[in-house]
Amino acid sequence: IAAQQLSPDVINFAKSLAPGRVDTALSLIGYPDDLEKAMAYVFGSTFVCKDPQTAEQMAFHKNIRKKAVTLEGDVYDPAGTMQGGAKPSSAGILNRLQALKNTRQQHAALRKELAAIDAQLAAIDELKDEYVQISRERDLAKHKLSLVEQQLSYSSHAHMTSRLESIASELAVQEDTIPDASARHTAAQKRAQTIEQEMGEFSQDKGGKIKQLKKRLTKLKEALPAAEKKMKECQRVTQEVTVEKEELESEISELVAQAEGSDSAIKAFEAERDEIEATLAQTKDELDDKQSAFSRLNKKLLVYDKDIAELDQLHRNKQSDQTTIQLESEQLAHELERSESAQGKNQRTLDALTKEHPWIMDQKLSFGQPDTPYDFIKNDPTQAKRHLRKLEDQFASMRKTTNTAVMTNIENVTKREAGLKQMLKTVIRDKRKIEETISSLDKYKVETLERTWKLVDKDFGAIFGELLPGNTSRLDMLEGEPLSAGLAIKVNLGGVWKHSLTELSGGQRSLIALSLILSLLQFKPAPMYILDEID
Repeated sequence: IAAQQLSPDVINFAKSLAPGRVDTALSLIGYPDDLEKAMAYVFGSTFVCKDPQTAEQMAFHKNIRKKAVTLEGDVYDPAGTMQGGAKPSSAGILNRLQALKNTRQQHAALRKELAAIDAQLAAIDELKDEYVQISRERDLAKHKLSLVEQQLSYSSHAHMTSRLESIASELAVQEDTIPDASARHTAAQKRAQTIEQEMGEFSQDKGGKIKQLKKRLTKLKEALPAAEKKMKECQRVTQEVTVEKEELESEISELVAQAEGSDSAIKAFEAERDEIEATLAQTKDELDDKQSAFSRLNKKLLVYDKDIAELDQLHRNKQSDQTTIQLESEQLAHELERSESAQGKNQRTLDALTKEHPWIMDQKLSFGQPDTPYDFIKNDPTQAKRHLRKLEDQFASMRKTTNTAVMTNIENVTKREAGLKQMLKTVIRDKRKIEETISSLDKYKVETLERTWKLVDKDFGAIFGELLPGNTSRLDMLEGEPLSAGLAIKVNLGGVWKHSLTELSGGQRSLIALSLILSLLQFKPAPMYILDEID
């Protein structure tokens, strides 16, 4: 089979002429690959249009001229024929089968998407297991850290640390007593100065001063043992504190070394803890993301389950409809067989009646027509039979006194009149269609003439302006006449419009003629021009 397909240029031009309202019939049909040539042979040169105006453009445009069919079934042929159709009131079996096929394809696509979602859920389950493992490792690391801290609290380092803190507090107390000792030293210095002053006064007044000193000396002697005892106690405490301080300093140095080692271990544990916590936080974020994705996928899966359930229900409905359609098709097939047999029987009866009554062929065009004797809707066959018997009785009685040859002529003339009236109706209908076609063609002709006139007039003035600079020309419609009656040439020379070519010289008329010829050739170019005696 030789395929018949539209060229891409014609398709692109048609779609640009009516965007969104035209498409090729072949692109709207699904078919197996082995039927491509047959489908192209049947549908390859046909357009499908949304409205009659677009179909008319596809059929009668000079750059397209291809067969077009509307969605309502109207056919437009470039040869000029048009056929009307009616859109079916209900969808056929093929449409239902196509809908069932599309539903099955959607069901298969949803199945694939469901399988992909299951794979993602499996991956999320693996991440969940990994998160549980990491959480266990984190808990184990925290437990190890708590054990290390507990061991440190029970070690000698902890005891040393507590003792160091107590010594530090005692040192702070001793440091607080230093300002008091300084104050006492300052007071002793002032006291010494006072004593020196008193000694000076004593040298001047020895008797009175000796008495005072003796009294004071007696008091001091009395207070001296207690002071010596207190001083010895202070010296002892000072020595003990000094020794203890030295021991504590050595212990502190050892504890500082141990503390530095413990600090390094603690820092290592803290770094490990921070790393574990960072890994845990990252894993938790990933788990949150996966859980949110899982929730979204779960919601989407619920929607898909609902859609799949609806599609399954639709599939079952379609299968039920298909079963019903098959039963109906079988019933229709049986009815068709009965109708064909009845049609054959009726055809044989009709042939016998036609052979028996030749007038049937003459009156055949009037059968079923309204307002005729053969209007089978208004006229009851039973009453017609009764009337026929009555007329046959009258005919039998009148036949004896009537010239049958004249009646036969009248019947023939009546039949001929009915046929002529039917032909007249057909001619009037065809005339109306022809007039509509002529009107559309006249409209198209006027539009084409106006478009051509504007283009030629533009080029005519431009070419004349180039041949004779400073001047111009144009093509005007005749006053009071349509465009098809002709055009008048108007020339502007030196700012003055010439209304007749007789006012021009021979050279100017030659330039006008040359401009007109070149503007016409520019409107519809040819590969080559031969101009002989152009002037």
